[in-house]
Amino acid sequence: MQETWAIHGVYPTIAWTPDNEQLVFWAGGSIHKLDVDDKSVSTIPFKVETNKQIQKAVRFTQNIDSDNFDVKMLRNVQISPDGETAIFEALGHIYKRDLESGKVKRLTKQDDHFELFPQFSRDGKKIVYTTWDDNEQGSVRVVSARSGRGDTITKEPGKYVEPTFSPDGKTVVYRKASGGSILNPTWSLEPGIYSVSAKGGKATLITKSGYQPQFGAANDRIYVMSPWPKPTLSVVELESKQVRKLYESEHATEFRVSPDGQYLAFAERFKVFVTPFVERGKTINIGPKDSQFPIEQLSVRAGENISWSGTSDKLYWSLGPELYHASLAGLFDINQNAETDFKVKSGDNIGFKNTIAEPKTIIEYTG
Repeated sequence: MQETWAIHGVYPTIAWTPDNEQLVFWAGGSIHKLDVDDKSVSTIPFKVETNKQIQKAVRFTQNIDSDNFDVKMLRNVQISPDGETAIFEALGHIYKRDLESGKVKRLTKQDDHFELFPQFSRDGKKIVYTTWDDNEQGSVRVVSARSGRGDTITKEPGKYVEPTFSPDGKTVVYRKASGGSILNPTWSLEPGIYSVSAKGGKATLITKSGYQPQFGAANDRIYVMSPWPKPTLSVVELESKQVRKLYESEHATEFRVSPDGQYLAFAERFKVFVTPFVERGKTINIGPKDSQFPIEQLSVRAGENISWSGTSDKLYWSLGPELYHASLAGLFDINQNAETDFKVKSGDNIGFKNTIAEPKTIIEYTG
């Protein structure tokens, strides 16, 4: 046990005396002796003479009662279809940031529940997100991207995550999770991927397995990820509920189909890659070193939380408090160069550096 996690301590805890009549053990800062026959315990006295040099502890003053502070992480960040606004989740609420001015404000004004997993509609007019309250549990809401006012579209409480709009904006697809050791197990029956009208109504189970539901160009099919036995991307027909595996990877953590259905972005080993999206009868094994399709690495350091622009010509990902962007213009055309790439920090300022760069180049700017 001591060779693994030392869950029983890193010191020997017991030993026999040579005559096999007593046990010696350590406890409470002393060494003790237990007589096996009469169960009596005595202390074995000892002292150690030594010199210890004590260094002054390094301490920094921390202000833990501040009304305002910089957010250090972007969660579920997405750019509006017109490329002007970013929405993201921080400290349990959804915020909007104007990318030109840098102005940040809450999407809603409520403080009754947490707001999670925001997603723009394809026209940019609506935002869907899920809520959570420890007592009331969660719901799926559709609100105005401008005012933040809207309605709950689910009829019963639940643990809802990863909502997304269909291309025509008429349907919302989301994942319902189950309870566990931390979450209340009630309202956990029949977890899976569901669809519901964007105006609310009865939800329909699409598939019992998978996560990260997403649409491509069509309204009648979704794409879902599965982690086992390998990370996979499958397509599910909404009408027939038929599931077909399209891609398989050794280490992918995300798959994101572009809104026009022409490209597939994926993250593997903390890097962001993009490749033309192909559907065929046989499952495609995809990876950074794949040779059957052109694959381009976009991130220099690392990235996660991949999202697409509304026109499928730009790709976004986040890394801590920073939002990265890369253009796909000319990426798979050797006769053209990629357009400007830039990085946006979530602080007060925002900066751009324009240049013509070869594909895979990221121009970094700290604003």
